[in-house]
Amino acid sequence: MASRWVRLQAVAVSGSSAEGLLLAAIPLLAVSVTTDPREVSLINVVGEAPWLLLSLFAGVLIDRVRRTTVLAWAYAVLAGAAVVLAAVASAKVLSLPVMLVVAFVITSARVLGDG
Repeated sequence: MASRWVRLQAVAVSGSSAEGLLLAAIPLLAVSVTTDPREVSLINVVGEAPWLLLSLFAGVLIDRVRRTTVLAWAYAVLAGAAVVLAAVASAKVLSLPVMLVVAFVITSARVLGDG
């Protein structure tokens, strides 16, 4: 039982790191790609859109699937999105569309994980 708890905590820490990434790093990265304030604010809009678009679906999914499974998958997706963003940034091919997709994916996983 302890190993399951340790795994869940490891996934939760990874997910929280990705959450912090969305809140702090993605808008700062957007400024490094573009200085247009509309495009930078678009990151925040797309980052919050899943709360409006996916909340009902997330509620249905959480009611029908085991909660720990949903939470583990949500946090795994959060960590995966953070790794993808880091890989794209280190390859020097970072663009606004990539950041928009990552912001949407991270918040979508947060909707499921917070549910």
